[in-house]
Amino acid sequence: MELKIRCKPCWDEAGRTVGYMDIRVSVKTAPDEQPAADKMASPPKDDGREKEDVILAEIVEQIVGVPGCRTEGMRFSGPRGEIPYREARQESSPHIHTIRYLAESEEVGEYEYEYRVFPRQVGPEGHSAPLFDLRREEGGINGAGAAFLALPAFETARVSVTWDMSEMPRGAEAVCAFFEGDGTLSASRDQLLYSYYGCGLLNKEAGGDFGMYWFGHPPFDAADAADRLRRLFEYMKDFFGEREEKPYRIFVRKDPFDDSGHGTAGQRSFLFGYSDKMAPSVDDLMDLLAHEMVHNWPAMEDEPAGLGTWYVEGCAEYYSIVLPLRAGITDPAHTEKALRRRCAPYFGNPWRYTPNLEAGKAYWKDSAAQRMPYGRGFFYLARTDMHIRRASCGQRSLDDIVLALCHIPGGRPTELCYRELLKKELGEDGLREYEAMCQGALMLPEEGMFDGAFWLRAEDGPDDTGKGSCTRYEFVLRRDNTDGAE
Repeated sequence: MELKIRCKPCWDEAGRTVGYMDIRVSVKTAPDEQPAADKMASPPKDDGREKEDVILAEIVEQIVGVPGCRTEGMRFSGPRGEIPYREARQESSPHIHTIRYLAESEEVGEYEYEYRVFPRQVGPEGHSAPLFDLRREEGGINGAGAAFLALPAFETARVSVTWDMSEMPRGAEAVCAFFEGDGTLSASRDQLLYSYYGCGLLNKEAGGDFGMYWFGHPPFDAADAADRLRRLFEYMKDFFGEREEKPYRIFVRKDPFDDSGHGTAGQRSFLFGYSDKMAPSVDDLMDLLAHEMVHNWPAMEDEPAGLGTWYVEGCAEYYSIVLPLRAGITDPAHTEKALRRRCAPYFGNPWRYTPNLEAGKAYWKDSAAQRMPYGRGFFYLARTDMHIRRASCGQRSLDDIVLALCHIPGGRPTELCYRELLKKELGEDGLREYEAMCQGALMLPEEGMFDGAFWLRAEDGPDDTGKGSCTRYEFVLRRDNTDGAE
């Protein structure tokens, strides 16, 4: 399949932002192909056979509680003129609701469609996460493709994206995760939907395959942040063994509400928000954005939810601390603060003793359940690193397992792959601790972690519910060890 996507943002001078955006998509299939058929069956035809509805396009209406764009004027046409269609609302998953546009005819062939989207505008009552919405602010818009792209059903397509900037002020630019301005790529549907886009009066620090983009004047040194993040990206690429030249882009938005400071990772991109009340320092951003950056590499199958979440989020937490330190971009004092932030949400979490798969059922119902695998995965992996270093007299580490999983032939590794590699390093003892972690055993820190550069402080008190008790831990830097920690 070939797709041509044209985006035409239109400027609202009064609001100094993009008021709406017109989208036009052209769909060209191979001669022996038709657009994908819906699994739903229509009423029987006269010949008694069931007709399958053809999906012309599908757009996200809501994703994990975040609304997609309001649309209007959807119109489909082909070589014979306008294509009649009907709408059908779908629940793709418990957390994703979509609108499908279904052709009334079985034979469609090549066609195109156009529609208008209105970027979301929020006020002080808004909320900040996850950052999928296409949001307007003074200067322009940014957000995930899922918020505004209506796409046909396909696995991989040859896609061109062009921007008509004729209704935008002088100096306005457009960018997506894949390229600045216009471009062509081979992409999956998820790559288009779950990556980030922006246009307007962009400020940027960009070069090569890295770029950071924002509007206005953030309360932090954006150029310094971009430089440090670029260096970290290059270090991470080398560490995880990425040899291809793939772009990576960071998008920044200002939230009009106080509860900000969150980020959401996309395909080769991520977006983070800040507010006047929650204005980050460059050090704060390094901690947040390093986590999101790590998500480009370690992966694990996570179906059912909870099977691999501990690994994906645990790796992001672990390597967002150790890699900036190894690269010399942060120092041990910064690491001490980052470790304390990892401790706080875990040891008092009401889900801290809940098995992984049970907690996974509540990820989108209870934010505490969603946070739990971050801390559990982090402390389990830090313990595993310590055990492997001890067992190998410092010759091997957690890195050997993680890098092997990153290069599993065929793509995404499974939990079974992890078990096999763990057994080679730590034998049955390693598997027993792994099973205990999966069943909800508390992963306690030890002073042998991180090359012994920290000592531990423990304090008993109430848990996060205020109804139970827990022991909370903090890492404290040994002041005679300022050269670094592993």
